[in-house]
Amino acid sequence: MKADDSESDGERVKIVTRGNRQSPNVGKPERFGRSNIPIVTMTLGLLLAAAAVLAAPVSSTPETHSWWLNLRSTGYLHQTADDTGIQQDHFKAYQHVSGTVSGLAGGRVTLRASGRLADDLSDDGYARENARLYTGYAEFKATPRLRARLGRQFLQTGVAGLSMDGVWVSMRPQRRWDISAWGGARSPYGLDSEIGSLKDDAVFGGRVGVTLSPGLRVALSGYSRDRDGITAERPVGLETTASIARRLRLVGRVAYDLEHEDWGRMEALARWTPAYNLPVLTLQMIDRRPAIDAASYFARFANMKRIRLVRAVARYESPRRIGGELEYTGSFIDDRTSSRIGVALLLPDVRLGYSLRLGDAGEESAFYGDVSRRLLPWLWVSGHASLVTYALLEDAPVQDERDLTTLSGRLRFELRPGVQLLAEVQSLTNPYYDEDVRFLLGLNVSMARGVSRLGLDRGGWLR
Repeated sequence: MKADDSESDGERVKIVTRGNRQSPNVGKPERFGRSNIPIVTMTLGLLLAAAAVLAAPVSSTPETHSWWLNLRSTGYLHQTADDTGIQQDHFKAYQHVSGTVSGLAGGRVTLRASGRLADDLSDDGYARENARLYTGYAEFKATPRLRARLGRQFLQTGVAGLSMDGVWVSMRPQRRWDISAWGGARSPYGLDSEIGSLKDDAVFGGRVGVTLSPGLRVALSGYSRDRDGITAERPVGLETTASIARRLRLVGRVAYDLEHEDWGRMEALARWTPAYNLPVLTLQMIDRRPAIDAASYFARFANMKRIRLVRAVARYESPRRIGGELEYTGSFIDDRTSSRIGVALLLPDVRLGYSLRLGDAGEESAFYGDVSRRLLPWLWVSGHASLVTYALLEDAPVQDERDLTTLSGRLRFELRPGVQLLAEVQSLTNPYYDEDVRFLLGLNVSMARGVSRLGLDRGGWLR
């Protein structure tokens, strides 16, 4: 069983009943390291930077600052047992921290940070580092049209999509133009607190966008990344967004890798809304090669086939929240194909569906249903059920088919403004466990709102 650390904000305790393992091979649980000093140092550094900015002389105009801090504390307890009866207890703890301070230095500086500390309190002989720093940067706004960020940040711009430890600058010389440039070191793949090395994994790039007309926008982007002194990739790309008609929107992207001398990715998306009382039609096509950089050992396998995907969706929902959805997804790699067809019925607070997958990637038949309804002003009830029968090969014999059943129910209590209590039960049946029942209790607390002079504003459950 795996820990699920995607719960809502607040303090949580998750208790999992014992699963009766059908296979005697029980892997040892993951062990989390205890060295969290770099994360603490980063947090203290940001606080000291905020204090330095506040202490700097500013204009006599009164300032207002906005800030928020979120702590999500999770305890995950579970027990495993194999067929011989050997049991092992586990207790995993997660601490998620994120926060923002804005409005500093006359509204010119904003600080943002988010990270995670984790550990397994059971003594199983393993020691693994599992502290993560997702973001941690300072943003400076010199003018309304010139901004810069310094620190760890996630870039999703043009052909680039990666975490970077470095500098990002954005300019808008005119209303129609926007220009951005960035450079630094790629963050460690595990997102640990160590700063990326410019010598080992340097990256830099930029993007230029222009609005040609009210319905047409074009952007050109590119970047270069070196790893261990070798150029790993140098993609350049062109993207465009067009509104050809009143209810038709087109998006197109192409990327060419100068290092591989090949088209890395080509993508097109069309969305048509013929009328408010007709289905919305979406068509998406992707043609890409496997994402292997030139510095990798696997780059020598140059004859890898391209991956082509097609997805078409027709969806309609009336003002009374009644409708349906029809979806087709196709995957094509050389002469191997796989198709998935799905249909869903939409009702107020209910979604019922069925999907069927066929092809070389195996077969799958799935029924599912979701329900969510507010019974009282302070009580929400939701549930999920699914039954999946699958096989890893096409036309597999009956004895090779596997069943996966999932049931869950959740209650959410709005105790008062700013305080939520969650209670959930989950039941799974799969090829690995014949019994897997989990209980989740959660408490979400919100204590601040609006702007203040760096003091806790009276809001949420403090009212």
